Amino acid sequence: MFKHILVGFDGSASSQRGFNTALEIASSLGGDLTVMQVLSGYDHVFGDSRPARDLPTRSAYESAVMAAAQRAVAGLADAARARGVACRSVLEFAAEPHRALLQQALRCDCDLIVMGNGDGDQGASMSPGGETESTLVYGSIPVLVVGALPPDPCRLPAG
Repeated sequence: MFKHILVGFDGSASSQRGFNTALEIASSLGGDLTVMQVLSGYDHVFGDSRPARDLPTRSAYESAVMAAAQRAVAGLADAARARGVACRSVLEFAAEPHRALLQQALRCDCDLIVMGNGDGDQGASMSPGGETESTLVYGSIPVLVVGALPPDPCRLPAG
């Protein structure tokens, strides 16, 4: 059914759960994964808020952010390969992550997008956050939103 799944990953616990879910689906159906992390660009992070002498150069910033993202997604690709699932990673600087995800899904001919619920990992809300919601609204590809873990019913409240 789903042969190529795009996973939106931002390093959060909910995006890790999204990856794990996508890996289970791909493994059981014989599909492939593409893990995409959309990175915040230099202008988005720094804008005009600080004097130029306090800022890293654009090149230094982008190199550091890219290196950190490569380390993060390398572990995901290794986990997928260990399960026999082909996995590629895509890292892209973009101002609008939902647009970058949707464009990548079309470029890769993905038939499902999996992402965390964007709740900031607080678990209090099951409604999707900004980028997740935008992906749902503007996309034409099915999106599976993986929510926060439910509370353990066997665990007693502290105190």
